[in-house]
Amino acid sequence: MLEEFRDILFETRDFFEDAGPQDYFLLCRFWILMSLVPAIEFTVIAFLFNIPINFPYEASGILLSVIIFVTSFLSLASGGLLFNFLYAGIIHLVSRLFGCREFKKTLTSVIISSIPNLLVGLCLQMLFTLGLSYFSSFFADYFFFIIALIALMAVMWLWSLVINIIGIATLHEISFIKATVSVFIIPLIIFGSVMAYLTRMSLDYVKEIVTTEKTAILIESTSCVNGRIVINLANQRDEVLSADSIKVFIDDVDESQYFKFGNIPPGISRAMMSTRVDQYSPGQHKIEARYRGDITGAIVEC
Repeated sequence: MLEEFRDILFETRDFFEDAGPQDYFLLCRFWILMSLVPAIEFTVIAFLFNIPINFPYEASGILLSVIIFVTSFLSLASGGLLFNFLYAGIIHLVSRLFGCREFKKTLTSVIISSIPNLLVGLCLQMLFTLGLSYFSSFFADYFFFIIALIALMAVMWLWSLVINIIGIATLHEISFIKATVSVFIIPLIIFGSVMAYLTRMSLDYVKEIVTTEKTAILIESTSCVNGRIVINLANQRDEVLSADSIKVFIDDVDESQYFKFGNIPPGISRAMMSTRVDQYSPGQHKIEARYRGDITGAIVEC
């Protein structure tokens, strides 16, 4: 297996000449098995760095890690496989103009060329997508980390594209220029338009965070009454804060379901007592209130 990976990554043309087009079942099985790699990587990183991931029900520790792994794996295995068939279909439509007829050859090239993304790129993409909101409240502190993440993602995607071009040219026996046109033209127009739109949205979001002096929310005060925590939140923005975006973490556990602040108008403070059935244990508790990328914290004694 490791020798095959080495051949795919560094002796690509020889690999495709020896392997030839693969059976559909084998390609699907290969993708599903390889989807385990980014799912495991993402789960381990999320667990070790305690990256907050919200679920509609309470979960933490090992259970949360299992949920993250299963969700990531199923999404990559099913959604990724569907994407590969669609992506290969688009490439094949263009390559047919150059006399290419066997879709199996195109799909083989597309799935095999995904090795760099499956080993590193997809995990980085999931981390970046999640991290954009997680790190955004202190974006300047993590500026070089985010830039390095983007650069490494770009390298993995470009590496996959190069392998795909070599695969299309070798399996269909066409020139590298024709293979490059097949891989780049229509996909570049479609995905470039989507990425340009998403990038603009991301930049507008980051710009708002960087240029805004105040966070959206502020914990004005906290208290503990008979084992129930009371949090007083203030809206510091000139916009209504959406109730669905207000998250409350007690000791790094998402307990937003027990603190229903509702929509908070600009300049308004609102207090909420926990509606948990059981009381909080005696001692200090760390409180974090989050609104999108903004985080405010406090300590309360029960």
